[in-house]
Amino acid sequence: MGSERIFPPASPLAPVRYLLIDADGTLFNSMPRYAAIFAQTLSPQGIPEEASALYYLRTAGTDLAEQYHGCLADNGVRGKIDELTEQFFAQVSAQEFPLFPDVPQVLPRLSAYEKFVITGTAQDTISTRCARAAIALYFSGIYGHQAELPTKRSAIEYLASTRPNFSAQTVYVTDGIADIRLAHALGIRCIARIGTHTAKELGKEDPRFLMANFIALEKFLGFLAREATSPAADSSHLPRST
Repeated sequence: MGSERIFPPASPLAPVRYLLIDADGTLFNSMPRYAAIFAQTLSPQGIPEEASALYYLRTAGTDLAEQYHGCLADNGVRGKIDELTEQFFAQVSAQEFPLFPDVPQVLPRLSAYEKFVITGTAQDTISTRCARAAIALYFSGIYGHQAELPTKRSAIEYLASTRPNFSAQTVYVTDGIADIRLAHALGIRCIARIGTHTAKELGKEDPRFLMANFIALEKFLGFLAREATSPAADSSHLPRST
């Protein structure tokens, strides 16, 4: 995937107009529970829950059906993937997941950017969750798993088709390695949140910056804004992660 590009690579000096923000593990502190639900749905297949939970976290950001297919295949087990995904989405929709505490502090201060939630969680579930968390008003669109746009890639491609020069003016904010790779494939800059993966694991995927929280996101977006107006701007003084 790393060499595949359907849009021109992002110019490092293009001004940032759009933010794609992943939901689970980036906005919401949900990944440990998601991994547990994934493991529980596979437990009847005889797969140890610890192993399947680790598989889920390792492949976070990948389409859920692909995650089930890969985990089943790795364990030499067959299963009905459609039924497993339905079970997963049903359990997720019945639970509440908290925002990371830094998110509501920072989102109101990012009004200069048009923002979109991009997630593999079911559309109705993520729309309801964002509304209940009182953050839906900060986003121009919330894109979850749905029949018309079943994957994160399809949602991003749709947005790119409606906005000129989208990839060069966009930053993808995420915690997932698969999402970083997707950003590279689409020519989009990426800022990765440490948590689901370690800084070392994320750093191997070469995001533009690593962040520990949304306070750091403000700092890095500020640098990108200065970089767009002053080509001589130097990021060497910025830590790779903060």
